[in-house]
Amino acid sequence: GTFRWWCLTPDRKPCFGKHSNGWIEDPETCATDINQRLTVGGRTFSAPIFYGGSYCKWARGVLMVKTANFTSGEYLWSVEIEATDGRTAKKDIRITMTELRVPQIRLELQDPVSKFPTTREIRVVGSVESEVDPTVNVAHSWKIYVYTTNPEYDPDQARRAE
Repeated sequence: GTFRWWCLTPDRKPCFGKHSNGWIEDPETCATDINQRLTVGGRTFSAPIFYGGSYCKWARGVLMVKTANFTSGEYLWSVEIEATDGRTAKKDIRITMTELRVPQIRLELQDPVSKFPTTREIRVVGSVESEVDPTVNVAHSWKIYVYTTNPEYDPDQARRAE
């Protein structure tokens, strides 16, 4: 498939480039330093080398970004994939940049299955992936949302609306 990315600053201006909607046009493939590694989300990567740029495509579907010049605030990121048969999917996320030292936390499902029955307990375990000041007590907090059928959906009304 083909991936496309967008990024808007806290002022909702493009993070990079000239496209007002934040589209990141054709990122180049990253050059990497095999002697420097970074681990994010339980995966280890060779560190990207940003030759004058601020972003590059590390692998299919993976965009690496240099955030040194980012200001504090909420950034809006979008990624879209288009399959070879024309199907598309798009996801938006909001990432808050801060000057504070924030620990990297990884959340992992214990004994995951493709669908959880309502009778089964869901266990999520958090682990700290970065160095944390030993005098700081880290607390984990997260939410799990349930996707279910809409009880207000009326198929007859939907057909009439077509």
